Amino acid sequence: MGLLDETILMMERRRLQLRWQRLPSRIILLRHGQSEGNVNPGIYSFKGDSRLELTPKGLEESQQAGARLAKLEGLGKIFVAVSPFERCQQTLYGLFEGGFPRDQVGVLHHDPRIREQEFGNFQSPGLTAAVRVEEQAVGRFYYRRPNAESCADVFDRVNSFWESLVGEGPSSMLLERDSVYDTCLLVTHGLTVRLLLAAVFKWSVSTFESVFNMGNCEHIVLGKNEEKCCYEILPQESHPAHMPWATRPVWIRLRNKTPKEDTLRKLEQLRALINSQRAHAAAAAAAAASTAASSSSSAPTTTSTTTITITSTTTTTASTSAGGSAGGHSRSSHSSHAGTSSSSSSHHAAGSSHSWPELEAALDSLEGRALAECCEPFTVVDYLSIKPPRTMAIDDIAKQLVRGHDVRGSREQLLELAHTRPPIARADIVDLDWWGDTLSYRGRALHMRMDKRDLVAPFLDVSTHGRTGDSLPDVAMSLLTSTRSSSSSSSSALLSPRSRMSRDITDEMMSSYASVGESFIQHPIQGSQFRGMWNM
Repeated sequence: MGLLDETILMMERRRLQLRWQRLPSRIILLRHGQSEGNVNPGIYSFKGDSRLELTPKGLEESQQAGARLAKLEGLGKIFVAVSPFERCQQTLYGLFEGGFPRDQVGVLHHDPRIREQEFGNFQSPGLTAAVRVEEQAVGRFYYRRPNAESCADVFDRVNSFWESLVGEGPSSMLLERDSVYDTCLLVTHGLTVRLLLAAVFKWSVSTFESVFNMGNCEHIVLGKNEEKCCYEILPQESHPAHMPWATRPVWIRLRNKTPKEDTLRKLEQLRALINSQRAHAAAAAAAAASTAASSSSSAPTTTSTTTITITSTTTTTASTSAGGSAGGHSRSSHSSHAGTSSSSSSHHAAGSSHSWPELEAALDSLEGRALAECCEPFTVVDYLSIKPPRTMAIDDIAKQLVRGHDVRGSREQLLELAHTRPPIARADIVDLDWWGDTLSYRGRALHMRMDKRDLVAPFLDVSTHGRTGDSLPDVAMSLLTSTRSSSSSSSSALLSPRSRMSRDITDEMMSSYASVGESFIQHPIQGSQFRGMWNM
């Protein structure tokens, strides 16, 4: 690396340090107080979601939350972003009435990107009951009601919000301002908070779906990890004072359990039938290839059509020659050119892999039943406390299991139940099935093979630490943190004379650059960029 490269690298490190220093030390995510919709679901059928107000209890909850947050040390100068929905604005005013330091708020920013998920203009009780069934079939994260948003849609906009909050550029809400804010308060909705955490901490869809909603006026605090230059959840400052509660069902395949004899017998019979059909198909294909070759050599100018029909107890299959109908629905067709039809038909018959969907579906169902008969249902409690990749941390999972899937009870009750349950020995666990009947047996087996052989885990993009925006990528963060993990004296001893000289010159340049950078931060270039939101 040359002198210029080292100088540019040091300048980039310094720029990232200055940027990190300007971000808030604490980001508070708070859900609104109890609203009319929380106590009367029928109100959604005639009153718009954005206009729902707090109940008297909700206002009291927000006042109590204001008093609670005011006790946090080091709030300093505060930046507030609030959902424009009425219940969130009333919650903010309740915070002020409860003692949250209004005189320390520098900016109050209304941002529609952190509003509640759109469930449609109105929600009739009958429709809500019907969509629950569809939601289970489609998947909660991806399901979109009529005239509404899916969770995936909300994820996209809250991810954009986070980038604007902590990122750089003309849309930045924090770094492009004159003032530096010590605390950022977001007053929003329960689902929005969970999706924001999913974006910040790179949760998988399955992990997001395992996390429970916050209670009204509960909050989660994200604090700076100065060593890793990222945000992380601070349970001790959150309310309640623990990680967000999450549970996830799992089927554990145990070594001492085997499929029933009847299931094994049916599997053996079905596999024998399929093998027989495949052998029959292979013989027919070979015969067709031989006939086609003979026909082509003896009568090259004669138009011919080859049709192969294989009949079983469940299906009829025919090979398709070239020139068939669009979409491949025709099982046989004629060609206007001699030899072309025969050649195509011969190639198809010899090279195709015959399949029987009904038989294969039956086999998959039986294999799934055999797997289920070897498994026991459990629920992993306090799922977020497991270090990622969580689905592969079998030793930790074994310590946090409650038998069954439909488990009920408070957080404390379920944790006690998990800790008092007789432990499952690691040697007794063969596989973990996280998917159940949402995937075919083939799909589950593929996932389990990947997990068991540790083929995916080494490069999974997972972390316990939150990102600070795509404009500060991991490689840049490694540059920043590398300056903190090594001392100047030890690194100097390892440098060549030329490198020491270049580092000394770089240090001098950096000293000058730092003073210029600080001056620029205190007096940034002013512009009239439209931020797309309201500030007041």
